[in-house]
Amino acid sequence: KELGYRTAIVGKWHLGHFQPEYLPTKRGFDHQYGHYNGAIDYFRHDRDGGFDWHKDDKVCRDEGYSTHLLATDASKFVTETAGKSPFFLYVPFNAVHAPMQVPEKYKAPYGDLKPNRKSYAGMLAAMDEGIGQIIEAVEKSGQASNTLFVFTSDNGGPAPGVVTNNGPWRAGKGTVYEGGVRVAAFATWPGKIPSATTIREPLHAVDWFPTLTELAGADPERKLPNRLDGI
Repeated sequence: KELGYRTAIVGKWHLGHFQPEYLPTKRGFDHQYGHYNGAIDYFRHDRDGGFDWHKDDKVCRDEGYSTHLLATDASKFVTETAGKSPFFLYVPFNAVHAPMQVPEKYKAPYGDLKPNRKSYAGMLAAMDEGIGQIIEAVEKSGQASNTLFVFTSDNGGPAPGVVTNNGPWRAGKGTVYEGGVRVAAFATWPGKIPSATTIREPLHAVDWFPTLTELAGADPERKLPNRLDGI
């Protein structure tokens, strides 16, 4: 924000939200849309009986499948911002987190799969569609060549071998084995990152922070107490 960027979070906050000072708009985001908790109902937007859907940290009663709502709002943010201001958009979809919920049409192509895996595949397809909408908005803005896209999961798949597949890695979500902490990720930046490039060295999510701040024009070598973790 100090460098003139407009900032937004569209999706799951999943940090302290019991006190106003810990809400997204108090922690650096100009715009917030989505939910605070994890594992919300994709249609009712609640968890354990508590309603959880917010816009700019105020209760929002938008109706619809949460993945669709998040993709629409993120695309709108891009349309309103790209080309007018530099922007940082963080889109932590609640998909493909439990509960396993998705409109029936998304399950249809996966009819041969077992029920839970079919729902999981449909949820992933809906998220993929939503990401496509956001990318299309960037392309329509004419800013695709000036935009770095980063995609990553936050953990390995749960119930490996039943619902998900973590390849050769041991175990899955909720463990410190590689199946729990080692995930696929990619970055795309037309004209900057050569296509089909593969990075074999392991990275940690915090390594993005100094990288992104330097790309934005800030000094990544801040002194304590505000020094940034990461390489």
